[in-house]
Amino acid sequence: MRLSHVSLLVRDLEVSKAFYLRFGFRLVVDQPAYCRFYARIEDWDEGDETLSLVASDAPAMPSARVGLEFPSPDALDAFVAALPARGIAVAEGPVDRDWLWRDARVFDPDGHELMLFFAGRNKLDPPFRLPQ
Repeated sequence: MRLSHVSLLVRDLEVSKAFYLRFGFRLVVDQPAYCRFYARIEDWDEGDETLSLVASDAPAMPSARVGLEFPSPDALDAFVAALPARGIAVAEGPVDRDWLWRDARVFDPDGHELMLFFAGRNKLDPPFRLPQ
């Protein structure tokens, strides 16, 4: 088993699509005539994980932290530095954390947190990993 995709409930699908496209994602599914409340996006790099945006009539509450991993601290820092020019506010970072990751925080229009990070080997093998 592996994690394939995450779905986020959003209030306004068009606003959310615009945000994630400015962020750097690409649309995979966007067929308003077929499904007016759903879009699926993929990242700009490698892998086949996707993020689904699902419009909801219920109040969308910020309920997710989505992790976006970078291959190096320099790549993370450069990406974060470019976000304001794309109209995306950086809430925090990048900063080095006690848990040995470097990360920055951004919030989407519905308040879902995007954690942009570099962890290197500390993602799966930190010094405080539990024995297997």
